[in-house]
Amino acid sequence: MRGIEKELLIKEDIFKNKDWKPDKEIEEAKKVYTRLQITPSMRMLQSAKIAIEKVAEWFENVDLEEEDTFGKLKYSANDVSRNLKEIGNIVKSLNNLEKQVRLELEETNARGNNEIGYFEDPDETDEIDSTFDID
Repeated sequence: MRGIEKELLIKEDIFKNKDWKPDKEIEEAKKVYTRLQITPSMRMLQSAKIAIEKVAEWFENVDLEEEDTFGKLKYSANDVSRNLKEIGNIVKSLNNLEKQVRLELEETNARGNNEIGYFEDPDETDEIDSTFDID
């Protein structure tokens, strides 16, 4: 069940009104609930994705002709190729972390009766997209 479907179900089931709109207190409660759902490994994954985006931007913008304050080249082709060799390892590590987080979420959400309830949030894994899959 997707987030929008869950929201509609809550509106109809709890508030008996599909057009109900949350007030500021409810919005704040939703933020707190979401924040409490984030595990340390999820936070690490989010941080890793931010970092890899910055690395990607660096590769997109590196200027091999840029000079430092002493007139020497700031980067060499060897620097770039050495860094490129590490990208595969970074992507593999990121994918492994992503798999661990998905497993953690599945275990957490299915604990107890081994069924994920309507209001549990396995859709949090949607934020853990497989942008960097290389399988």
